[in-house]
Amino acid sequence: MGDIISFVGQKGGTGKSTLARAFAVEAARRDQGVVIADLDEAQRTSWDWGQRRSANGLQPAIAVERVPRLQVFTRAADIDLLVVDAPGWADASTLWLAQGSQLTVLPTGGTVDDLNPTIRLMHELMNKGIADWRLGLALCRIHTDAQAEFARTYLRQANYKALKGELRERKSLADLQNVGQAVTEGSATTSREAIDLIGSITAALERARKKTAQEREQGTPARLVPSKERGGREDGR
Repeated sequence: MGDIISFVGQKGGTGKSTLARAFAVEAARRDQGVVIADLDEAQRTSWDWGQRRSANGLQPAIAVERVPRLQVFTRAADIDLLVVDAPGWADASTLWLAQGSQLTVLPTGGTVDDLNPTIRLMHELMNKGIADWRLGLALCRIHTDAQAEFARTYLRQANYKALKGELRERKSLADLQNVGQAVTEGSATTSREAIDLIGSITAALERARKKTAQEREQGTPARLVPSKERGGREDGR
């Protein structure tokens, strides 16, 4: 079974689909067999992006499928990497998805209205037994350096630490996606910060792989959900 990385959120508009698509493109560039599973049947944001990418003949080609939620783990059986773009809300299936994913990424904007729902979702997932090394916070829709610093400080006060890098709110990045490109496929100036963030997510996935391997070497099953529920989290990784 291949790795599963899920991009989930408590609300829409935080950059979830944008990150999922960019992560898939960068993984495909490394010759991994990648499929994006678009679980939002109503919006179909990633599905529509995949159609634009295909119509414009962009490479690497990215397979985007509308996968029923209950078939997500089955779909990952014969590919290297399944990138899950979850719906723009959290429900009981969010926990189920996090339990089966190697890494779950929670994008958040830089305002309190975005940060508070994300913090609550982090609390919920960890209190239900999702290990901290299976979770990553990603700053998106950031306008200024000051806003990025505010968001990082706000998260630290809740004992969480965002991944390095952030996705900026820029027209040039939106223009890339309008034609089926990922935010990492622009010029060096346009895409530098997006590339940094995707690199941080890639590193977090690799850490999760290593942690799973360590558990197996210790002779204990690599559980997706630890036996003990955790009520908090130490800052840092």
